Order: sequence, then C-alpha cells, then structure tokens
Amino acid sequence: MILIAKKNKLSSNVDIKECTMKAVSSPKKAPMSVDMVQRITRKVTSQEGFRFSRGIGDYTGQVATSIEEFAEMLRTVDSKSIDFHMERRDFEKWALGIFGDEELAQILSRRMIFQGEKRREELIMAVKNHLEDLRKMPKTA
Repeated sequence: MILIAKKNKLSSNVDIKECTMKAVSSPKKAPMSVDMVQRITRKVTSQEGFRFSRGIGDYTGQVATSIEEFAEMLRTVDSKSIDFHMERRDFEKWALGIFGDEELAQILSRRMIFQGEKRREELIMAVKNHLEDLRKMPKTA
C-alpha cells in the first residue's frame, strides 16, 4: 500500500491533508531454485545458530537454528535483546551469512524504524510472511 497525501485549502484558509490509500501490487518474485529454498529453510548447527544477547557478554541462553525457530524465539526473547541486535544489524548479517537470504536481510533492515513491542510484532510477522512466500514460490530445478 502507498499513502498519498494531498493538501487542500478550506474556505477558512485552514490547511488539511487528505490521505488516500492506494493498493499497489508488489512485483512478482523470480522463481528460486529448490536448492536455494532448502538452504534458506534448513536447520543449522547450534554453532551457526543465532545466539540472542542483551548486550556484549550478556547472553540470554537462546539459540535459533532455523529461520522458523528464529521467528518463534522473537516472541519470547527479551526486548533489550531485539534492540541490541537490530542496532548492530545482527539479524540481517545472520540471514545473509548463514542462509544466503538477501531478501530476508532487506526485510529485516526495513524494520529498523519500529521500536519496542511494535518492532517485535513487525519482525515476527515479516519473517513468518517471508517463510510462507518461500513455500508458495515457484521453484526451478
């Protein structure tokens, strides 16, 4: 959706903004190879898993070994951990470095604007939607 704002003048010279929501279809995603989808949706070792921390040396004890597990852990992990990792762009780096998922890295990057529980909700929804899109995506050999 794109928000289009137009300024209108009322007869009393008071400015107001008229907002219109316009649905814009998102571009179709290019087919992805079966191997790439499997790489992105696989479970990795705990050494490659995402280790949640509240800060340097303040490890929570939670390790996500798949993107799906990552989304589930976002529900319960301390919000300080989410903020810490978002500021350092650790989620993006993990998605790209371990899974080779450029799209998810970009999706996570766009959630920087949110704060607190809204950030948590947006991250969970974005990751879940991305996984669902991967399951529905046309695949090539």
